[in-house]
Amino acid sequence: EYRLAECTVVRAEFLTPNPDGEDLHIVLQALTGPHDFAASDELLLRGADGILFLCEADPAGLGQILDALRVLTEQAARCEVDFSRVPVAFQYHRVERQPAFDADQMDRSLGIPTDSVPRFSTTSQHPDAPGQTFDALMLRVRQARAATV
Repeated sequence: EYRLAECTVVRAEFLTPNPDGEDLHIVLQALTGPHDFAASDELLLRGADGILFLCEADPAGLGQILDALRVLTEQAARCEVDFSRVPVAFQYHRVERQPAFDADQMDRSLGIPTDSVPRFSTTSQHPDAPGQTFDALMLRVRQARAATV
């Protein structure tokens, strides 16, 4: 973890077995906080094999989430990330703070077609739940990789 201006960059790296016998080299990177420079997003997206978009499940923050998705889309286009080939998964986090939260409604508000990407709603009380999103994304990365071999 390190600071870059007002934002924090978090990075983790590991190997995981792949059914084809070749280990996958996984690099997880996250950028949190305000970041006003496109270069920081581009560094994280360039060469990405999968993208996990995590946001708070707060309909009041819909504008911020839409802005983050817009920036992600713009930066991905600059980095030539093709969403038809690079798997994406969504995670709406801390749904317990929003008792009336409806993930399907949030998807529609964000313009995400039903069942087009893996989507999970998680709570702070279930620490294993975020792993479901990661596992779904890794499955899609492996499938995409197998399709190109």
